[in-house]
Amino acid sequence: VASAAIFFVELSVCDYSFVTMKKSAISIASLLNATERDIDVHLRIKKALNEIGCRIDWYEISFARERLWALHKQTCLASSRRSSTSFSMPDIPKTEDFPSPRSS
Repeated sequence: VASAAIFFVELSVCDYSFVTMKKSAISIASLLNATERDIDVHLRIKKALNEIGCRIDWYEISFARERLWALHKQTCLASSRRSSTSFSMPDIPKTEDFPSPRSS
């Protein structure tokens, strides 16, 4: 869970929409996204946040969660494209293939 949450936080650094967002909202959104598959942990985190009584902007957290998932999806698509296509560098012509301006 920790590595997934850290990955979501690192994704937020790559997107300008997170610049004005509270760091706590990004970290909560990352943690909730990382625990989404383990519903028990996910619910315990939400319950703990409510019990703390912190002023939490759930709208901001919801936006962050959706944006982080979108970035995650883009990352997965990009990595699958890289692994499915083989990329090779084009042949670079040698300098002797081009006439020198002085030789004309």
